[in-house]
Amino acid sequence: TRARLQGALSSTFAGTNRLESAWDAGQLAVDTLPDLRAKIANGFLEHGAVVLAMRMMAGILDPITLRDRVTSMAASLMGDQRAIDLLDWLLEEYGEDSPTRVNLGLHWLALDEPEKASTAVAKGLGKAEDSPEVALRLAYFEQVLGRLGAAEDRLASLVQNADEVGADDWLGEALTQWGNLAFQGNHWDKAVDLFTEVIALRPQDTYAHYALASARYGQGDLAAARKGYERALILDPGFAGAHQGLEALDAVARANVTH
Repeated sequence: TRARLQGALSSTFAGTNRLESAWDAGQLAVDTLPDLRAKIANGFLEHGAVVLAMRMMAGILDPITLRDRVTSMAASLMGDQRAIDLLDWLLEEYGEDSPTRVNLGLHWLALDEPEKASTAVAKGLGKAEDSPEVALRLAYFEQVLGRLGAAEDRLASLVQNADEVGADDWLGEALTQWGNLAFQGNHWDKAVDLFTEVIALRPQDTYAHYALASARYGQGDLAAARKGYERALILDPGFAGAHQGLEALDAVARANVTH
């Protein structure tokens, strides 16, 4: 029986690549021989039928493990419609959940579908599509996808809107994310300007003081960097990044003395 079922599956996969027929044959196989399920799932994967593979694996994986597997597989298919199909199936099969719905937004953005991305993120966050939360998340996703110019455009727009309506909290968040973006591109002068603005809004923001110090370090202004790290540690003595920054400055100072 095992050989006959495996033969039927192999011929279905190898023949006309009729995946629905393969699914029917696979269901028959696992009804008779459950231990074939993983092999059949791998067969679907080899043929690019990722949703059918996960449907087959659903019979042997618990929901949490399956969700992790699907999310990981979708990430490996970034920019491929099959990633959308996987996440849509997960939501349909196991019900609505915020992280998966928001993640769907990232994948729509990767497919250059900004409106669908905005809709997915808004639904996942439970916010309006024109809300600052959605704008920040989409800007972050642009950054994840390596589209730094698009991310900067979104953040610049959010900063302008937040400034116009006096929404200082969102202004601070947008400036911080924009500053982090400047770091990613090694644009130290821009990062200094942005984190200086954050500190003007939030004088007690430990991260902003640390980030400004790191930007000063990037500029080569080591004295200003040291003051910034020390300020961050006054606000939060346990802030690891500031300790590491001071250690790096000490190492530079020792190297200069040695040479």
